[in-house]
Amino acid sequence: MQYLKIIIILFFLFFGKIAYSESINIAYNIWCPWMCDNLDKPGLVIELVENAYKNEGINVEFQKTSWSIAVNEVREGKINGILAPAKGEAPDFIFSHEAVAYQQMCFYVKKLSKWSFKNVESLKDINIATIQGANYPGLTDYLNKNHSDKKVKVNQISAEDVFNAGFKLLGSNDVDAFVVDSITADFFLKNNFYNDQYKKVGCLKAENLYFALSPKNKEKSLRLMKLFDNSFQTIKLTENFQKLYDKYGIQKWEIKN
Repeated sequence: MQYLKIIIILFFLFFGKIAYSESINIAYNIWCPWMCDNLDKPGLVIELVENAYKNEGINVEFQKTSWSIAVNEVREGKINGILAPAKGEAPDFIFSHEAVAYQQMCFYVKKLSKWSFKNVESLKDINIATIQGANYPGLTDYLNKNHSDKKVKVNQISAEDVFNAGFKLLGSNDVDAFVVDSITADFFLKNNFYNDQYKKVGCLKAENLYFALSPKNKEKSLRLMKLFDNSFQTIKLTENFQKLYDKYGIQKWEIKN
């Protein structure tokens, strides 16, 4: 009888491990404090997604890369998912039911600059840096028309760390303004002691950001997203959800779509 009990325990341990051995990979670019390059504080969204799938017995491997590469590889099915696009950045992807973050693209200039953003017309005499593949509400037509090989008024950045790249271009006068999310840019400037060198001079419309999965294997992505959505709802009811925001010093938000 004792041997039978041991066999039963080993059976459930072994097959239980197989049942919870699924692993997925998710791409991200540095967008701290949402997604960071730090083992102790990997980012609010990274912790949220990791915990949501952990509750479902799924292991998540996060892969840091540039935004444009991440979008392409998820679209092709080489990577399962991505953190954390606006719906306009990859409309064919499978998105979480609720947003996991938010952003507002703003214009940053050097401290002594007298220029400020008022509307698209105010961009006609300056060069700007943007992030390749990112969403810029209200600026899409302008960006498409003004990025060319002959006369580059828009410098598109594709790098794992867009903040270092973008503010370096701005600091060396290669561009007049860098257009980037204000939460993440302010975090970067504060943590690198650059607050006295740059300032924010106007913003675009704020928008929600989501966890998204590849459209390539739709059946698998729909299954994985359903698991995430259900687990996310459970996490939101716990004290740990607020603690996560407190940990990264982020205020909760609500942007109506």
